[in-house]
Amino acid sequence: GPDNTGDVMTLRHLTGLQSFVSSMTTVHLVTADGSFDCQGNPGEQEALVSPLHYCETVTALMILGTGGSFVLKMFTLFEHCSINLLFLLNCSFEEVHVFKPATSKAGNSEAYVVCLRYMGRESLHPLLPKMMQNFGTEMVNKALFSQHTLPESFLKTHEECCMFFHKCQVETISENIRLFERMEEAEQMKLNKLRDCAVEFFMQKFHMKPIGRNNWLVKKSQSGCSMNAKWFGQRNKYFSTYNERKMMETLTWNDKVAKGYFNHWAEEHSLNNAGNICILEGSFSNLECSFWYILEGKRLPRVKCSPFCDVQVLENLNEAMKELGEGRLKSRSMLQPCHSCEILAGELILAKVSDLSRCHQEVLNESCTDQIKCLVVGFPSLCDTESQHSMEIKPMDSATLLTFRFSLLYDGEPKYQQQLLECVLHSLAQLAAGDALVLPVLSCLTRFTAGLVFILHCCFRSIAFACPTSREPLSAGAALLCVGYRGVPAPVLEHLQRLNALMSSLLDTDSPQQVLQFVPMEILLQGKLLEFLWDLNTAIAKRQLHLIVQAQQQQMTSDIPL
Repeated sequence: GPDNTGDVMTLRHLTGLQSFVSSMTTVHLVTADGSFDCQGNPGEQEALVSPLHYCETVTALMILGTGGSFVLKMFTLFEHCSINLLFLLNCSFEEVHVFKPATSKAGNSEAYVVCLRYMGRESLHPLLPKMMQNFGTEMVNKALFSQHTLPESFLKTHEECCMFFHKCQVETISENIRLFERMEEAEQMKLNKLRDCAVEFFMQKFHMKPIGRNNWLVKKSQSGCSMNAKWFGQRNKYFSTYNERKMMETLTWNDKVAKGYFNHWAEEHSLNNAGNICILEGSFSNLECSFWYILEGKRLPRVKCSPFCDVQVLENLNEAMKELGEGRLKSRSMLQPCHSCEILAGELILAKVSDLSRCHQEVLNESCTDQIKCLVVGFPSLCDTESQHSMEIKPMDSATLLTFRFSLLYDGEPKYQQQLLECVLHSLAQLAAGDALVLPVLSCLTRFTAGLVFILHCCFRSIAFACPTSREPLSAGAALLCVGYRGVPAPVLEHLQRLNALMSSLLDTDSPQQVLQFVPMEILLQGKLLEFLWDLNTAIAKRQLHLIVQAQQQQMTSDIPL
């Protein structure tokens, strides 16, 4: 959409989509398979998702060409909102079918409404403008049609449809329960044979066969790129039953802290070897940035999730930060440094940089006596440290960068992002081949900051991180350690300079937009970069979670009457 939120439930998204398709000759097919996470209230899934179905349908009716088709994913069809929506579709298309494909799990209520041969917007002219007036989330409280306007024949057919899918679903669930309790070998073989028969039938019926690579419409994703690579490995780790989730919903923040729910997350932050075992190496000699583009969108209100961090840790930290923001902690001054945490002091950080540099010099058969420069951004304590062997320490002032504190935006604050970008640009301009850089970061949860880490990955032979680097709560407590500077390709530098100019303009005009991305997402999700970002962000999140939980525990102890 116009603001790159992907929110189809806003009227601005609909008008933007209409404008986008206006240059096309006609739209022949619209598919809508959106949903919400209803795990917390699965019994009300139909009602919860109904406003989305309404907006998807109105959008389809507004952009679809006459004679076109519409496919809408729905669930149970018992509520008035579903009945009214199906009646509307029956009035808008020559044929409407409710279909559950073989690839849809038989035990769930998912079904697809397939609508054929759209009769055109003219047939709905009196109704569509009124539907657009009610576009959004409130339609669930209203009925699209009066009950007396729905023909008995339609209601009877709708009831038969609901009964059919209800019967199939109940039978499948009952069978699943029986097999879950005990599945004999013969039954397992029967299920395997049924699956094989279904595959063979599908292949024969639809004449499936390989096609030449040059005829592919969608090219194969690059090796190592996965939208949810880390998440797939974590799903079982965080799996909980419905009853467990409902029990957790009843607990307050204080209850969770008192019961030690966050303890195992918070305690893990002290394992400071995370940065030692996660080193980002590699060469991008053929870096191609000509197809990169800068993506603008609506300003982030907060960072709720990220593909670059442990899902559950970030969720817990968000809850903790929300409690902090709402004042349930009496004062932020309660956030005291934890003296049991092992802080990576300046000498240790510089020793790590020196070791990494020496390793690369040995690999490249370079003389280890050649002095290199280590540019240190915003770490006064590091600059006071005596120069390491063969390494000149050079400070770079960046007082503004260090003023940013942790919030629910983390590294998503536009001003912070622009300051970080300028800092990177100034740093790269001062480095010579083989030099090193120490750069403090709040976190790397957003696509923007992850993109900057990728740029540094291109410019240096190796990147590691140190965390925690400060006892100060809610501050930048981590640093990127970049060694073996190789230079920055001219096209990449030009791209960054255009990016900086755009960000400055957006900030100067107090624009409601911000830059969301400047390196394609498929690049950020490749190989070791994703693992590095995941480990870095998880280490940062666990440390901050530890400090907030510790403060809450101290407050609860002090509140106990003697």
